[in-house]
Amino acid sequence: MPVAPKDRYPRGRAQNAGPRFADRKWDNYFRHAVAKNVFNMLDNFAWWRVIRMLRQRHRWRWKDVR
Repeated sequence: MPVAPKDRYPRGRAQNAGPRFADRKWDNYFRHAVAKNVFNMLDNFAWWRVIRMLRQRHRWRWKDVR
């Protein structure tokens, strides 16, 4: 017996798909802001590791780094 097109997708499945789709929209909207924060933290981490290495290697004070 063929399935009618309107019965192909039960009502419960369609209702559950809505919030995930909305979340995906918000994820795409905030994706750039999240990436900006992650790269900013990575840049800050690398900067302080290099400064720490230079201070230890050359026995610089903070005044010498600035």
